[in-house]
Amino acid sequence: MTKFRNSLIYQRFGYSYPYPLDSTSIIVYYITMTLEGLKKPNFDPNLPIYLQIMNFVKKLIVRGVLKPGDKVPSVRDMALFLGVNPNTVQKAYEELERDGTIFTKRGQGNFVNEDKSVAVKLKEAMVKEVIERYKKEMEELGISKEQILILLKEMLE
Repeated sequence: MTKFRNSLIYQRFGYSYPYPLDSTSIIVYYITMTLEGLKKPNFDPNLPIYLQIMNFVKKLIVRGVLKPGDKVPSVRDMALFLGVNPNTVQKAYEELERDGTIFTKRGQGNFVNEDKSVAVKLKEAMVKEVIERYKKEMEELGISKEQILILLKEMLE
């Protein structure tokens, strides 16, 4: 077991893995440890991927997976997890920084905005967007507001 003490896994997480790992296995293991329990989103081919990555990160914040002040997964880790080009993730992170959702500490990475009201505002905006989209789709189907309310009540019961 002592021969594994020099491994990247031991250095990063403080314990040995029972058998030798190649570099690909180490990367996969590291990603699963840092993005543990997250479900990879299914990308919509009709929307730019960077916008979908932005929404993915915002949903992580709204759900409390990423809390104010938490470190956001690195561009490289997120790109490997999502199976996209790192430049796409970088663009998404730049846009998130521009709108105040995350901030960058030079040399340390990206972090969720420490202001707790940001998560609340994000949630309100995302909920409003979903409701507006639903309302628009229902109106395009010719369903009245009263019928929409009846359908929603039935679905919630």
